[in-house]
Amino acid sequence: MLALSASELASTTDPTIDMHSTALTHRVKAISSLNAAVARGIQGFEEGNAMLAACFSLLFQSCLLEDGLSEYMMFIRGTVSIGYSMGAQRMRFIFEKIFDQEQLEQIDPEMHQAPLIDPRFVASACRSFENFKHLCQHKVEIDVYVVLSGIASSLITSSRDGEFPFSLIWHELSISSLPRSAKNVRAFLLVDDTTRL
Repeated sequence: MLALSASELASTTDPTIDMHSTALTHRVKAISSLNAAVARGIQGFEEGNAMLAACFSLLFQSCLLEDGLSEYMMFIRGTVSIGYSMGAQRMRFIFEKIFDQEQLEQIDPEMHQAPLIDPRFVASACRSFENFKHLCQHKVEIDVYVVLSGIASSLITSSRDGEFPFSLIWHELSISSLPRSAKNVRAFLLVDDTTRL
């Protein structure tokens, strides 16, 4: 929350006050703590929900970072993975309807009105995907790559078409691709960083 708050302040306060560095410092600490918790495995209901909350905060902060698209995608993966790990251990979610389609249906009319994303950013995202295609070697990495590169391409013509398939990763791609057991989900989360999406 400190990282997200600092990024929000950085976008609205006097530029002579270096809130950006503060935001990144808190982000690095949060990611480091989250990685340690993932490596240890989810120890209980409270910790699992705290990890989900941390992923969401880092996910939202990614929207405020310059060139934060790759981090945004990484935390979508982290959020889904932690959620499925909790589900495999039959832990209750504090965030009810977290993986529910109802949210998508409610925002659909507004998403049709969303302005297009700056074409320079979209083109940069598409080039970035092309550059790391060769790093995807496992089936789940290739599946995620195909969906994400398609999302980046769809942003050329529609912000809504880019958002909706990305949100549906929560249901479609993750349900079919993520490992089922808590042990396998933990292994999935700890994939070598050179191929982590």
